[in-house]
Amino acid sequence: MSAARDPARLRGVDAARGLAVLGMMAAHVALPRTLALDDPASWLAIADGRSSILFATLAGVSIALMSGRDRPVDGAGLARVRLRILVRAACLFLLGGLLAALQTYVAVILEVYAVLFVALLPLLRWRASRLLALAAGAAVVLPVATTALAIHFDAALMRPDPFVILVVTGHYPALTWVAFAIAGLGIGRLALGSPRVQLLLVTVGAGLAVLAYGGSALLEAALPAPPPGWEFILSTLPHEGSPFEVVGSGGVAVAVIGLCLRAAALLPVVLVPLEAVGQLALTVYAVHIVIIDLVAPEGDLIADDGAYLAFVVVTLVLCLLWTRILGRGPLERALGAVAGRTSDAIGRTTPGADRVPSPAERDPAA
Repeated sequence: MSAARDPARLRGVDAARGLAVLGMMAAHVALPRTLALDDPASWLAIADGRSSILFATLAGVSIALMSGRDRPVDGAGLARVRLRILVRAACLFLLGGLLAALQTYVAVILEVYAVLFVALLPLLRWRASRLLALAAGAAVVLPVATTALAIHFDAALMRPDPFVILVVTGHYPALTWVAFAIAGLGIGRLALGSPRVQLLLVTVGAGLAVLAYGGSALLEAALPAPPPGWEFILSTLPHEGSPFEVVGSGGVAVAVIGLCLRAAALLPVVLVPLEAVGQLALTVYAVHIVIIDLVAPEGDLIADDGAYLAFVVVTLVLCLLWTRILGRGPLERALGAVAGRTSDAIGRTTPGADRVPSPAERDPAA
């Protein structure tokens, strides 16, 4: 059976993942823009920052789907799932390092993505309510903690430390971004096939976005000369990592996931192209960075809307053809095989760990 028609998949999640990949592609290839809601020509700037946050949130959703959805696995099955996730994380970290070694202008997210996978391992038995409460607290506290640590390390370190860059000072600081992954894990623990849950995600996500972006704007207007440091606290600029940006962009991610799930239930044919991209998300992400390296070997920004349109059209067509003819993507297939065989080999030596995982649990892009 083609992955495109696998009934174990949540089609809306695939579509959201496809949208995230195309959005990151826009941030890397299209002409840079400054978002102005009254200027439609600037609206593509919505993808900047928010697409990678959607991608990180979907990391948590994927972990939830691999570990029992709304009924978390337990016992020996939990140990096997944790091993499978750990192997995936190691493979993603390696792939991220290889892509970063190309030294393009793209800040590769896969190494942080792998760290988020590992960070979620202790939380796999948690229910949705606890996870979402933790994510809410993390979204407010961790950005401030990350900034404080970044200031400390910038002053204390004579040269960059790879671990500090990965966790604190990098483009995607894992200490802040884990809030998105925790939120995604909590979302994945909900009954995502329920229309009520889907509409709740849209409503809550939109509410968080309005609260954060609107609250930031009101406070900036009320404080024309904010105290030192408050410029960061109030900022909602992409990749700023402030509490308002984390809550606002995280809310957008939650709403997009809800919209994609609802659209997949009402108008599934409309989302088929995005689903195809989402099913090959890892392959598409890696290939687009390799192409950027080939097209812009000196590190110059492509910054061309025509090039972005070509990327999108070719990606949609090739992904549709691939999923219809061959099913899973090459990197997705390889990652699933390595993780599956490793966990199977160890599972055979662990009593009670021989439960056969569903296709959705085996596929990291499920």
